[in-house]
Amino acid sequence: SDLAKANRGGIVWTDSYSLESGWTGSKRVISMFRVINSFEKPSNQVGQVIVRLNETEFTDLLTTPVPKDQGSIFIVRPDGSVLLHPDEKLVGHPYPDSSMLQEIVNKRSSVFALQEEGTSYVVFNQHMKSTGWNIVAMVKDETIVEKTKAIKASLQILILVILILGLLALIGFELAIIRPILELKKETHRLKHGDFSAQVEVRSRDEIGELGR
Repeated sequence: SDLAKANRGGIVWTDSYSLESGWTGSKRVISMFRVINSFEKPSNQVGQVIVRLNETEFTDLLTTPVPKDQGSIFIVRPDGSVLLHPDEKLVGHPYPDSSMLQEIVNKRSSVFALQEEGTSYVVFNQHMKSTGWNIVAMVKDETIVEKTKAIKASLQILILVILILGLLALIGFELAIIRPILELKKETHRLKHGDFSAQVEVRSRDEIGELGR
């Protein structure tokens, strides 16, 4: 509340904290504070807006795209402190990996590799202009490799299907067009040499069948 007053109408977000509610009981929330100033005299504060968001809703959104066994997603403030993280011990403190934190803060949006506690990760860092936060997704290399294998297998099946369809189309083209033309050419050659017993078996009603007739 004091920070909101000091910001003179600017939005202030809190870290997640526990809250006792008579409606829903104990829960963890993230709050937004903003002072409302007088329209006629902007220096006068006439009220305050407080919006509390259930932390569970955030964590559910963050864990859906990246399950815990495949990595993690968390939110970092512009000063490098953790706003939201699956590990509540990190909330409100600077992210412990200083090299990674520097990469996150200095490059607003980036993708880079990271080795942490013997596990290789690919880190996706996305800056949010509206709040100044950075959403950071750490995905294990092995997860990406598994997804790539699945895509590779799907592509191989797709290519095989295309080859089979192409082969069937080629066979159909040979039976429907090439063979009748060769037969027509053969019988025409007989006519050329005076053999009027030449006859073409008409199998279709297209242009080639018309020529045969």
